[in-house]
Amino acid sequence: MELITILEKTVSQDGLELEEAQEFLEGGAMENLSTFLVELSRVLANPGNSHVARVAGLQIKNSLTSKDPDIKAQYQQR
Repeated sequence: MELITILEKTVSQDGLELEEAQEFLEGGAMENLSTFLVELSRVLANPGNSHVARVAGLQIKNSLTSKDPDIKAQYQQR
């Protein structure tokens, strides 16, 4: 599935779509973080993607940091 479609589903009112999108994004971050971040950055940088750019930026931030100390420590070890 295309990343832009997944990002659009993260703001869906449909709980199932939202859950599927979140699982896909978490899996992408776990599988290959550097590629995942590059792809999100491309979405963010493309002016034609303004409707999902904010979501891509939030996903980048959420993949790099957390307020939870345990999760933050895990992220720092990746």
